[in-house]
Amino acid sequence: MKRLAKVVDTSTDGTAGEAEVAVPRAWLAAGATVEVTLPQRLRCHECGGGGCDGCERSGVFRLPESDEERRLEFPLPKAACVLRLRDPVGAGKPDMVLLRLAEGDASDGVRCLTPIERRSHLALILLAAALAIAALIAIFT
Repeated sequence: MKRLAKVVDTSTDGTAGEAEVAVPRAWLAAGATVEVTLPQRLRCHECGGGGCDGCERSGVFRLPESDEERRLEFPLPKAACVLRLRDPVGAGKPDMVLLRLAEGDASDGVRCLTPIERRSHLALILLAAALAIAALIAIFT
């Protein structure tokens, strides 16, 4: 499993593919550990999919067919950002992947490995009602 870092500058010093995944706000806020399976084809960062020498004029980089070889596990940062993954599938092209993390419903191929506490609205309403009743009892006794 690879450790990743937040990127401010997305310039590259080799070939780079691009991918984007969405994760729920609660996962980001919790800094949850996620498992991401990269897609088999990544758009070339240099040409935006138009074709260049880096991607051999195809506009994409083809990753291994096996989901296992394209699977990464890492902790999420606290906010949406771009992560730079060096050698995400071992030696070969692309040299790195720029993974854009967006806030939203979890994308296909993204799974949360950290239990996230979920409080339902009903539980919050019941808690508020119980506190209100306790306050009223304290006032009138």
